[in-house]
Parts: sequence; C-alpha cells; structure tokens
Amino acid sequence: AFHVDYWDRLGWKDPFATPAYTARQYSLLSEGGRKGAYTPNFIIAGNEWKGFFKGYSIESGVDTFAKDAIGNLKIEYQGSNAQHKIKAVFSPDKGFIVDKNKPLVLSVAPLGMGLKSNVKGGENRNKQLHHEFVALDWQKIPMTLENNHWIATLNLAKNAHKEQAQAISAWVSSENSLVPIQAVGGYIK
Repeated sequence: AFHVDYWDRLGWKDPFATPAYTARQYSLLSEGGRKGAYTPNFIIAGNEWKGFFKGYSIESGVDTFAKDAIGNLKIEYQGSNAQHKIKAVFSPDKGFIVDKNKPLVLSVAPLGMGLKSNVKGGENRNKQLHHEFVALDWQKIPMTLENNHWIATLNLAKNAHKEQAQAISAWVSSENSLVPIQAVGGYIK
C-alpha cells in the first residue's frame, strides 16, 4: 500500500503518505491510459483492478492479470540496526529480449505491518485505522547486465518508519516505466 497525500486537505495528514507515492499512482494510471486517481486504487501487474469494490479476492485479480513467467527474480536480504541491504538478481527466460541500451530498474519497498493511525479529520474522524503491507520507503536503482543476469544492490538506511519494516517487496521494471516485469516479496525474518 503506497499511501497518497491528496486527501491531506481534509484536515488529517496520513503519516505514511508521501508526494512521491501520489506521483507514482498518477504515473501508473496514465501508463494504463487512465486519468482519475482514487483510494483505494488497486493496480495489479500494471493494470487497474476494481474487483475489490465487487467483493472479489485479490487472488482473482492476480489470476486475471497473470502472465506467463518471463524469468526469476531473487533477492537476498540482510538487515542491521542501521540499514536494509538488498541484493537482487533477475534471470530472464530465453524469450525475454535483453537490450543492453535499455537498462532495467530495481524498485524496493520495505513494508510495515500492524501499523495504526489516529484520524483527526475527514470522513474517518476520531477513528483508528489499522494498516498492513504499508510502503515505508521506495527506492529505485538501475540494474547492470552480467552474463544475462540483471543485478543490483541497494542499501536503505533505517530511519523514520523504516525500522518498523517486517516485509520487503522488490520488482523489476523497464527504465521509463513503473509497470513491473517481475516481482518478489516476503517477510523479513
């Protein structure tokens, strides 16, 4: 969940929202040919999914937009008191076209679980909201091609909410796109 800040004007600032997450939502929607942003807005494999509003499970959305496997993305995670260190290796299948002039980009988001926020204004005034899988940060770096494997290492400092990370999500996309090519995630042990 990338919390957006366009609802801040209602008198309550979401502590997990950032302008970068709002820009990300607008960019993803425009890549899909849509202009309107709203919450909750589910995007699965780069596609807007509205099944939530009809009571469908997230799994049904994943099944709808599932694509044939195009490779394997693995991450190694090491955490210390000061930082998250992530090493990613994307091994594309033989059918995936590798273009050395169009590098891939690794995105990483540490995720918070069991988070709470006390709402001071707006439609949820005086309620306590509970949040799962909240993006606490989002960093992108270019990957390098080595022996038909795309590789990247990223260090994220543990500050602000990042010390609360209990899971990690990582995905690979093209240089000028936010649509994931391959993604992986899991709980931090």
